[in-house]
Amino acid sequence: MARKTVWLGLAVALLGCTTTASKAAVPPEPCNGAVELCERRLNEVALAGAHNAMSNLDEGWNFANQQHGLLTQLDDGIRAFLIDAHPADENTPDQPAGKAMLCHGLCQLGYEPLDAALTKMKKWLDAHPREVIVFVIEDYVSEQAITDALTSSGLLALCLHQPRDQPFPTLQALIDANTRVFIMLESGGGPAPWHHGYQDYAQDNPYSAEKVADFSCDRLRGKAGNPLLLINHFLTAGLTGHEELATQANAEPGLSAHVQQCQKQFGQLPNIVALDWYHVGGLMPLVRKLNGLP
Repeated sequence: MARKTVWLGLAVALLGCTTTASKAAVPPEPCNGAVELCERRLNEVALAGAHNAMSNLDEGWNFANQQHGLLTQLDDGIRAFLIDAHPADENTPDQPAGKAMLCHGLCQLGYEPLDAALTKMKKWLDAHPREVIVFVIEDYVSEQAITDALTSSGLLALCLHQPRDQPFPTLQALIDANTRVFIMLESGGGPAPWHHGYQDYAQDNPYSAEKVADFSCDRLRGKAGNPLLLINHFLTAGLTGHEELATQANAEPGLSAHVQQCQKQFGQLPNIVALDWYHVGGLMPLVRKLNGLP
């Protein structure tokens, strides 16, 4: 009987060790693709950004700034989306007047209802529950029109409310609370909890460079000390030629040199690096480097 008791004790001890080892062997889950980012606040993380993200060639937009649409951008690692919202008008005949539409200036160049775009992105976020994204919206519609789109898409429940006088949560905290969407509007702040004024939270450099030599790290918008830094790194020379211009702008070592110079001049981490034709050049390796990742 004593011998049986000893063997039983050994079996229990071994089982306990195995269970403990199994638990210890489970790797921590990543935040925005890396475990190292989980305990960093949102303003301590660099994000790959797409300028005029809605305007893409794959979906038939004219004079597109990007090759791929929003879902492919998400799959490719874009986490900051610079988009334009305009009211529906005579160029969007299938939509009610005033509804928020994704357009680049003129809706006849291409458009998509904002609620339809956000619905697709909400489904993607539901399928990728450890990803945090940011929107910078150049808005020409009412706050209510954007609220309607957020509500109908289901994205409103995921929106962060970030008081200006409080530090940003960590990515892990945003994931735990499922407030994984941070929205800034270029028009300024507003009463809706999701509505954050771009120039109250961010600062950036000029966005009107026509050639590589024009890239600047001077402050254009926002105030020194604002927690977020957006680096505009794209060339604008009329409506056409974005692909050709991006081949010049996104090439290394020029891309990294410009971003690193801005990091030095502003004295803080670039949180959003916004490109046209983001898949050309070295955006993703640069963002990993900014985050201190291999």
